[in-house]
Amino acid sequence: LVALLFEDPAVVAGLICGTGLNMAVWEEVRQAPKVSPASLPRGATEMIINMELAVFDQATHSALPLTPFDDQVDRESLRPGHYRLEKLVGGHYMGELVRLILLHLAVRGVLPGALLASGLSVRGTGFTSADVQGICDSADLQVTASTMDAAMRRGRTEVQLREP
Repeated sequence: LVALLFEDPAVVAGLICGTGLNMAVWEEVRQAPKVSPASLPRGATEMIINMELAVFDQATHSALPLTPFDDQVDRESLRPGHYRLEKLVGGHYMGELVRLILLHLAVRGVLPGALLASGLSVRGTGFTSADVQGICDSADLQVTASTMDAAMRRGRTEVQLREP
Protein backbone atom coordinates (compact mmCIF):
# COMPACT_ATOMS: atom_id res chain seq x y z
CA LEU A 1 0.00 0.00 0.00
CA VAL A 2 2.68 2.47 1.00
CA ALA A 3 4.82 1.68 -2.07
CA LEU A 4 1.86 2.30 -4.37
CA LEU A 5 1.03 5.57 -2.63
CA PHE A 6 4.30 6.97 -4.00
CA GLU A 7 3.08 6.23 -7.54
CA ASP A 8 -0.60 7.07 -7.12
CA PRO A 9 -1.90 9.12 -4.17
CA ALA A 10 -5.45 7.91 -4.88
CA VAL A 11 -4.60 4.33 -3.80
CA VAL A 12 -6.58 3.38 -0.69
CA ALA A 13 -6.00 -0.38 -0.30
CA GLY A 14 -3.43 -3.09 -0.88
CA LEU A 15 -3.94 -6.86 -0.97
CA ILE A 16 -1.38 -9.65 -0.61
CA CYS A 17 -2.31 -13.21 -1.54
CA GLY A 18 0.72 -15.44 -1.09
CA THR A 19 1.38 -17.87 1.71
CA GLY A 20 -1.53 -16.17 3.47
CA LEU A 21 -4.03 -13.40 2.83
CA ASN A 22 -3.67 -9.84 4.11
CA MET A 23 -5.11 -6.45 3.25
CA ALA A 24 -4.14 -2.94 4.30
CA VAL A 25 -6.28 0.18 3.93
CA TRP A 26 -5.61 3.88 4.31
CA GLU A 27 -8.22 5.29 6.68
CA GLU A 28 -9.05 8.38 8.68
CA VAL A 29 -8.23 7.92 12.37
CA ARG A 30 -11.76 8.95 13.39
CA GLN A 31 -13.07 5.91 11.44
CA ALA A 32 -11.01 3.53 13.65
CA PRO A 33 -12.74 3.64 17.05
CA LYS A 34 -10.59 0.84 18.50
CA VAL A 35 -7.44 2.93 18.12
CA SER A 36 -6.45 4.95 21.16
CA PRO A 37 -5.60 8.56 20.18
CA ALA A 38 -2.77 8.45 22.73
CA SER A 39 -1.06 5.70 20.71
CA LEU A 40 -0.80 7.90 17.60
CA PRO A 41 1.62 10.70 16.77
CA ARG A 42 0.30 14.15 17.68
CA GLY A 43 -1.90 15.55 14.94
CA ALA A 44 -2.29 12.25 13.06
CA THR A 45 -5.50 12.26 11.03
CA GLU A 46 -4.92 9.20 8.85
CA MET A 47 -3.40 5.77 9.37
CA ILE A 48 -2.83 2.43 7.70
CA ILE A 49 -4.89 -0.45 9.07
CA ASN A 50 -3.58 -3.97 8.41
CA MET A 51 -6.22 -6.70 8.33
CA GLU A 52 -5.55 -10.42 8.66
CA LEU A 53 -8.15 -11.78 6.24
CA ALA A 54 -7.32 -15.39 7.07
CA VAL A 55 -9.83 -15.34 9.91
CA PHE A 56 -12.65 -14.02 7.72
CA ASP A 57 -14.50 -17.30 7.43
CA GLN A 58 -14.76 -19.76 10.32
CA ALA A 59 -16.35 -23.21 10.11
CA THR A 60 -19.27 -22.18 12.30
CA HIS A 61 -20.56 -19.61 9.83
CA SER A 62 -19.07 -20.48 6.47
CA ALA A 63 -20.34 -18.37 3.59
CA LEU A 64 -17.67 -19.51 1.15
CA PRO A 65 -18.14 -22.40 -1.30
CA LEU A 66 -16.17 -25.39 0.00
CA THR A 67 -15.29 -28.70 -1.61
CA PRO A 68 -14.67 -32.00 0.19
CA PHE A 69 -10.96 -31.38 -0.52
CA ASP A 70 -11.10 -28.03 1.29
CA ASP A 71 -12.79 -29.73 4.23
CA GLN A 72 -10.09 -32.42 4.38
CA VAL A 73 -7.27 -29.85 4.31
CA ASP A 74 -9.03 -28.05 7.17
CA ARG A 75 -9.63 -31.23 9.22
CA GLU A 76 -5.98 -32.29 8.91
CA SER A 77 -4.57 -28.86 9.76
CA LEU A 78 -3.27 -27.78 13.15
CA ARG A 79 -6.26 -25.44 13.60
CA PRO A 80 -9.38 -27.13 12.18
CA GLY A 81 -12.25 -24.70 11.74
CA HIS A 82 -9.97 -21.66 11.85
CA TYR A 83 -8.39 -19.65 9.02
CA ARG A 84 -10.74 -21.25 6.47
CA LEU A 85 -10.31 -18.50 3.90
CA GLU A 86 -6.52 -18.76 4.10
CA LYS A 87 -6.75 -22.52 3.56
CA LEU A 88 -8.74 -21.88 0.38
CA VAL A 89 -6.39 -19.35 -1.22
CA GLY A 90 -3.06 -19.34 0.65
CA GLY A 91 -0.04 -20.79 -1.13
CA HIS A 92 0.91 -22.75 1.98
CA TYR A 93 -2.08 -25.06 1.40
CA MET A 94 -2.18 -25.27 -2.41
CA GLY A 95 0.22 -28.21 -2.73
CA GLU A 96 -1.82 -30.36 -0.38
CA LEU A 97 -5.06 -29.34 -2.05
CA VAL A 98 -3.69 -30.28 -5.50
CA ARG A 99 -2.40 -33.60 -4.10
CA LEU A 100 -5.85 -34.48 -2.74
CA ILE A 101 -7.55 -33.67 -6.04
CA LEU A 102 -5.01 -35.66 -8.08
CA LEU A 103 -5.34 -38.59 -5.67
CA HIS A 104 -9.12 -38.48 -6.02
CA LEU A 105 -8.83 -38.53 -9.81
CA ALA A 106 -6.21 -41.32 -9.82
CA VAL A 107 -8.28 -43.55 -7.50
CA ARG A 108 -11.25 -43.15 -9.86
CA GLY A 109 -9.15 -43.99 -12.93
CA VAL A 110 -9.39 -40.53 -14.48
CA LEU A 111 -5.60 -40.10 -14.13
CA PRO A 112 -2.98 -42.86 -14.51
CA GLY A 113 -2.88 -45.29 -11.59
CA ALA A 114 0.91 -44.93 -11.55
CA LEU A 115 0.35 -41.71 -9.62
CA LEU A 116 -0.83 -43.83 -6.68
CA ALA A 117 2.53 -45.61 -6.51
CA SER A 118 4.37 -42.29 -6.66
CA GLY A 119 3.67 -41.41 -3.05
CA LEU A 120 0.66 -39.30 -3.92
CA SER A 121 -1.39 -41.12 -1.29
CA VAL A 122 0.89 -39.90 1.53
CA ARG A 123 -0.03 -36.56 3.11
CA GLY A 124 2.69 -33.98 2.58
CA THR A 125 4.14 -35.49 -0.61
CA GLY A 126 3.84 -34.07 -4.06
CA PHE A 127 3.39 -30.49 -5.04
CA THR A 128 4.87 -27.35 -3.57
CA SER A 129 3.23 -23.98 -3.99
CA ALA A 130 5.93 -23.20 -6.60
CA ASP A 131 4.74 -26.22 -8.61
CA VAL A 132 1.15 -25.06 -8.36
CA GLN A 133 2.15 -21.58 -9.52
CA GLY A 134 3.95 -23.13 -12.51
CA ILE A 135 0.86 -25.07 -13.46
CA CYS A 136 -1.42 -22.07 -13.05
CA ASP A 137 0.83 -19.89 -15.17
CA SER A 138 1.28 -22.55 -17.86
CA ALA A 139 -0.39 -21.87 -21.19
CA ASP A 140 0.56 -25.28 -22.60
CA LEU A 141 0.08 -28.74 -21.15
CA GLN A 142 3.75 -29.69 -21.62
CA VAL A 143 4.72 -27.41 -18.73
CA THR A 144 1.95 -28.93 -16.63
CA ALA A 145 3.06 -32.48 -17.52
CA SER A 146 6.72 -31.84 -16.69
CA THR A 147 5.78 -30.09 -13.43
CA MET A 148 3.61 -33.04 -12.38
CA ASP A 149 6.30 -35.53 -13.38
CA ALA A 150 9.01 -33.70 -11.44
CA ALA A 151 6.82 -33.31 -8.36
CA MET A 152 5.85 -36.99 -8.31
CA ARG A 153 9.45 -38.17 -8.67
CA ARG A 154 10.60 -35.75 -6.02
CA GLY A 155 8.18 -37.12 -3.42
CA ARG A 156 8.38 -34.10 -1.13
CA THR A 157 6.58 -30.92 -0.35
CA GLU A 158 6.97 -27.71 1.58
CA VAL A 159 3.90 -28.58 3.65
CA GLN A 160 5.22 -29.36 7.10
CA LEU A 161 3.60 -28.88 10.46
CA ARG A 162 3.67 -25.11 10.28
CA GLU A 163 0.50 -23.12 10.31
CA PRO A 164 -0.64 -19.61 11.23
